[in-house]
Amino acid sequence: MSALIDSSVFDLPSNHLVAICATGLAGLLTGGLCFVSAVSTRSYGIHLDNKESTAEEKAKFVKKSFQVWWPSGRDYMFPLICTTTATHISSWYVTGQKNWLVSGAFAASVAVYTATILGEDISSLMKASSKDVEATARRFCNLHHFRPILAGISFGLSLLTLVKCE
Repeated sequence: MSALIDSSVFDLPSNHLVAICATGLAGLLTGGLCFVSAVSTRSYGIHLDNKESTAEEKAKFVKKSFQVWWPSGRDYMFPLICTTTATHISSWYVTGQKNWLVSGAFAASVAVYTATILGEDISSLMKASSKDVEATARRFCNLHHFRPILAGISFGLSLLTLVKCE
């Protein structure tokens, strides 16, 4: 069995291992946010465009589903963003390559963007008594698409920096 695994793959300097983890986490962050943009926000849009549903039915659906969807997503994404940012800072510390700080800042900017740009819509959609749910949900979905771009930049810079890791 040992002949099937090349042990030299595991003989990496610790700075490479940290950088590989940082890059992998940036990829997970990007993938998660791309999934939300491609599936979740699209699903909300399809439901909101349904001509057979009344405005009240649409609002009820969005309110009920968002109150489950958002806390679940937040509870996954926030620790992932923090861990991704921390491993990027660690990668800078052990490699001395400043690009890790830049890619880590892009990862952290996802949380900043969420809190500052999407925060009001999130609060409104979490309240069962919120008015104008359809417009708020559409705005949230449209503004969400910037988040995977920020994460994708972090991932791309991480890949480029990893290649130059010495």
